[in-house]
Amino acid sequence: MAKMNTSPIVELQEECQRICSRLSDQTYLYGRRRFRFVELLRPEYQLFQKRLKRFPIITPKHQESYGEFKRSFDLFGVQFEEILANLERPVQIHSRLKKPQTRDIQQWQDYRDDLKDELKDQARTIEQQEKDGFLMILRILDTAERFQIFTFPETDSRGERYRRALSKLKDYTDQFSKTILRTLHRRRIDEISLIPGAYPPMQTTRILYRDDNQTKDEIIISKVAEKGYIWKKAILRKAAVIVVTKPKE
Repeated sequence: MAKMNTSPIVELQEECQRICSRLSDQTYLYGRRRFRFVELLRPEYQLFQKRLKRFPIITPKHQESYGEFKRSFDLFGVQFEEILANLERPVQIHSRLKKPQTRDIQQWQDYRDDLKDELKDQARTIEQQEKDGFLMILRILDTAERFQIFTFPETDSRGERYRRALSKLKDYTDQFSKTILRTLHRRRIDEISLIPGAYPPMQTTRILYRDDNQTKDEIIISKVAEKGYIWKKAILRKAAVIVVTKPKE
């Protein structure tokens, strides 16, 4: 059977329909990626809240020793809730373009070109929204990792129950960090490798402060205060470093 020839206007309409489908697919897949993060984080959040609720009420006598530690974990819970609320917000990326109501070929060509531009604009919007979401997750990851340097004081026998409860929260946030890092790695987000004692590359680091009174340009990293990350071979977040003057050899 001979192939039927389609008119230019029909070919244009079909092309426009394909671009519209790609726009819908972009939005759908972005929503699915957000939802998978919610599926991961929601049970973790519920588990953390259960552990917070089981925390014994700290007596006035022990507030000075353990109160600030407990408040740090309370704030972690608030930070956790904000991230979930952001990820659970419906994806709203709407097209304002209107399909031509005539068979005028010029109108359909303009409509097709506008759809192509919108496809590119939507991809950039989604990428920026994803980047913002990842940065939020990195901030809570920073908080969880900072908990690992906590050392809880030993007081008396009654204070031991607060120390145990805080240690359980600390252990939880350690496991949480590892879970998040694995998930981020699957999304092609990896930590920037930096070595203390090396020069801080401008492309991947930002200097928080200099830990000496020198003014020489020869500096090295003394400490990584905040880890940096790469996403899809581009800088997602620079590492924050503390530097000192390079010692003489």
